[in-house]
Amino acid sequence: MSADRLDLQLRHWAQLKPEHVFLSTGTQTTFSEMEAQVERCAQRLKENCGGGPVLLAGVNDESWVLNLLGALRSRIPVVLLPQGWTQHEETQLIEQAGATLRIEGNALQALHPKRASERMADWEASGASLAFATSGSTGQPRLALRSAQSLMAEGERYHTLWEMTSADVLAAALPLSHAYTLGASLAAALAAGATLVLDDFISPRRLGRVLTEKHVTILPLVGPVARSLSRLDAGQPVSSRLRMAMVGGGVVTEEMSRLFEAKWGLPLSQNYGSSETGAVLASFPPHSVTGTGFPMPGVECRLSDAVDHTSQLWVRLSNPPLGYMTEKGFEAARLSPDGWWPMGDLFRCDDGLYTLTGRLGEQIRRGGRTIQPREIERVLLKHAAVDEAVVRGGMDADGQECIEAHILLKPESTASVTELREHTLAYLASYKCPARWHIEKEFPRTWSSKPSLKQSTDAVEKAGLTVFDALLSHRLSTAMVTAEATGLLDELAKKSVPLEQLAETLKLDAEALRLFLRFLSSMGVASEDARGFGLVEAGNRWWKPAIALEAHLQETWLTAEALSEVLKGGLNNRRFEQGRTDNEFARRYRDAMCGATQASVARHVARLFKLNSREAKRGLEIGRGIGILTKLLSQQLAPPEIELIALAPAPALICEDENQESRSGAIPVLAWSGISPAQGRFNWIFVVNAVHWLKPSEAKTVFSRLLAGLSPAGQLLIADMFLPTDGETNRTNMIPWIFLLDWMTHGGTNLLTVDEVEEQLRASGAVEVGHRSLGNLPWQVIHASR
Repeated sequence: MSADRLDLQLRHWAQLKPEHVFLSTGTQTTFSEMEAQVERCAQRLKENCGGGPVLLAGVNDESWVLNLLGALRSRIPVVLLPQGWTQHEETQLIEQAGATLRIEGNALQALHPKRASERMADWEASGASLAFATSGSTGQPRLALRSAQSLMAEGERYHTLWEMTSADVLAAALPLSHAYTLGASLAAALAAGATLVLDDFISPRRLGRVLTEKHVTILPLVGPVARSLSRLDAGQPVSSRLRMAMVGGGVVTEEMSRLFEAKWGLPLSQNYGSSETGAVLASFPPHSVTGTGFPMPGVECRLSDAVDHTSQLWVRLSNPPLGYMTEKGFEAARLSPDGWWPMGDLFRCDDGLYTLTGRLGEQIRRGGRTIQPREIERVLLKHAAVDEAVVRGGMDADGQECIEAHILLKPESTASVTELREHTLAYLASYKCPARWHIEKEFPRTWSSKPSLKQSTDAVEKAGLTVFDALLSHRLSTAMVTAEATGLLDELAKKSVPLEQLAETLKLDAEALRLFLRFLSSMGVASEDARGFGLVEAGNRWWKPAIALEAHLQETWLTAEALSEVLKGGLNNRRFEQGRTDNEFARRYRDAMCGATQASVARHVARLFKLNSREAKRGLEIGRGIGILTKLLSQQLAPPEIELIALAPAPALICEDENQESRSGAIPVLAWSGISPAQGRFNWIFVVNAVHWLKPSEAKTVFSRLLAGLSPAGQLLIADMFLPTDGETNRTNMIPWIFLLDWMTHGGTNLLTVDEVEEQLRASGAVEVGHRSLGNLPWQVIHASR
């Protein structure tokens, strides 16, 4: 007979199987060892909690589990802080919960929310032991409350469903603060007396290695993690002891399950639930690719007011949902008189198999998390340039829900997608940041003036060019060069300038200018209103040097003659390698390569990989346009120990301040064959605008040298534009194809995909290989360690 709380179940196993391993991290912790630690932790929390609930932060490790079980043992409510939340979100959570203590690892921090005593009375009324942070229907965060008995009952459901024994080994591949992971890993392990593997799974490769080395048998995961695991080492089969891999919070497709089985030896199962209830439906193959699931043990399900077998799903549990903690206090769950709870999602039922068909409300499900669009809209409306914001769910290429944002800017205001994304990430966790952005000229309206987006253009529309389109496409770049040369772009950047004023200021013919502006408007570059003409997207520091470079390239490297020369003579006999590049090209190239885009790349890389921390101050930049990252970090680290190597052949570019004395003489200019960093010297090595110059025959040697130059915890970062792996052409991945002609005539000719570079790195002995996108830039950063 199981206990009704996780901490009491731990005590049960500590008495029954004291020497059995409960937690497997860097060390092994038995049930008896954990039980003794929980007793001490419970006493410590009682003495320090300050009379309110505690906020539990941290990553998946032994201390997280210890703190949770210690709080449950001492009957202190626990609020689980999701990983990746911003300080703004955390502050809101503290105030809403009335938390008086923050726990992370061994650190205790006293908190002083404004309404602590009032909130504690709400907690006592709710009877809750745990709270999961969710988005409220108003856009404000709220806490979904669970009893300790509810969580233990969920663990028992998995125990029965998976026919678990103490010989099973589970891995928590997602944060334990996630309701799905907490129930399907920690609660399930305690229900069965099994072993739980904890790790900070920062990459699919690391997770894959843990699965085999720790002999994991049961793996709760989500769709994106399942797809990443399937693609490791190009899907080559691996031997493992996995007997159950269950996807929560998303659809399992037949292809996804087939690829996972080819790699790991078993197809995928799936389940469904919520933070309020825990998991309630589950299905095994072959049903897992045809429906969402059957009711789990101890769960009753029904469809209310079914029409054509489709309606809202209601569930009844022995431990029903308690309700929510909101900014107004405790809000009890609205159960039916006989104890049924509405899940808020639409299902159909065929022979007992329930299949999710849609959402009843506007909430978005992403990676197993429920997200309310209004929360994101509230943040977007904080931006000074945003007049209206509408957020909704969409579908990505894998059939998973994603977030779309439609923005209407205020008159006379400008904001780029990059600005809006960075603004959102300052307030919200990254999983709440929209993946698709639309800057709208106007919103279609309903009869009541509400925005209606049914006719909005898909953000990832296909861009299949016909031959006729291709023959005409050069006209836009020619027009942009002309607009810059005449000063028209500068004037249009001032917004809504009358035609007559433009003509007079620029000394241009008004009628010819009218036709020219009509062309720019038809191409989506310019706009016209009652006051005059302006740019659709305001100019920035980057487009001026980019257009100047484009004008030069049209007359030199990207002429039909130059391309024909490469086609006839081949890639290894180009004028570029023969030293006949002129100073004008080098200057134009540097202005573009060292501009705002490169600075944005540097900021993204520094933030994503924490290069601005003291531990990462010793670095090496290698590339053909280096120095922006060094300049950025020099402003944040005192003093940074960063070396630069400019990659040959010419022009080897160094990005410097105009008033800075040139460092070019002190910076070596080397070919790849001459670069060999001192062993173990660097915390990070950043390769930018350079990997396309690396010949495949030299890649293993060069990458091995770079990896050897890293400290034990160092990172190799390769930033560049790469060809799309799948070869599809759409508005997002078309940009690298546009630069293919540049690479042919005056750039690196090793034209790679991300997968090809990652494969070369692994062949060179790299571990923890992965890649990250840089916001809306067409750049990727491939990262690896030794």
